[in-house]
Amino acid sequence: QAFVLLSVVYAIVVIVLSSVKLLWLDELITLHISRLGTLRAIWHALAHGVDPNPPITYLLVHASARIFGNHEFAYRLPDAIGYWLGILSLFLYLRRRVPPTWALAGTVLSATMAAFDYSYESRSYAIFYGLAMLAVLCWSWTVDPVTSRGGKWISLAGMTFALAAGISTNYFAILAFLPLAAGEIARTIRREQDVAPDEDKGLGPVGYWRALDLRVWIALLVAALPLLVYLPLIQRSIAEFAPHAWNRVSWGQVNDSY
Repeated sequence: QAFVLLSVVYAIVVIVLSSVKLLWLDELITLHISRLGTLRAIWHALAHGVDPNPPITYLLVHASARIFGNHEFAYRLPDAIGYWLGILSLFLYLRRRVPPTWALAGTVLSATMAAFDYSYESRSYAIFYGLAMLAVLCWSWTVDPVTSRGGKWISLAGMTFALAAGISTNYFAILAFLPLAAGEIARTIRREQDVAPDEDKGLGPVGYWRALDLRVWIALLVAALPLLVYLPLIQRSIAEFAPHAWNRVSWGQVNDSY
């Protein structure tokens, strides 16, 4: 019930903020591309270096505008839903580990950070955030011993979808793979130490190989396949924007982010 109340408050805040914030340059670019209307036309525009992002966000904005009309909140609705998906995933993740009050507090704390600003901006970042959090949640379920066999496979499919869909909204969603891969490495080491039979311990690579959860690693590889499809768009974006980028990635930005 507390999260339902939080969701209502979130919806009210996002609607109000979206109503007073004018569309700015990057959002106008999103709007212009989304109005092309078809995947083929959007792909053609991106292939010519109009914007350095995959096509899914533009299709979502186009569909939202078709359903809810041409106004600011309709253009920003996919991001509002994406960010809400992120805080829902975070709440469910925390709920299985801490009391409900602390889970809600952790969720509210996350909404005080800079990522919240993208919940009412018509770009790909809030959608990417929501899908990344969903991937983490699904991974935590699929590796949880108490999850049923069917639940493990459903969660694994959810993780794969979330990661692949994230790449289809923002190429930097590849970074969402890193914490999951790190978690799997730590889990493999733990399984080798605690789960493997005594005769397997100390066998080095053989013991670790037996401790691998291959289904998770295969799912990670499958989820990364969209990058091959988007490779021509990525190459064109690098050629078009990299020489003139004002926001080059640096380690110093990590401090600003966290």
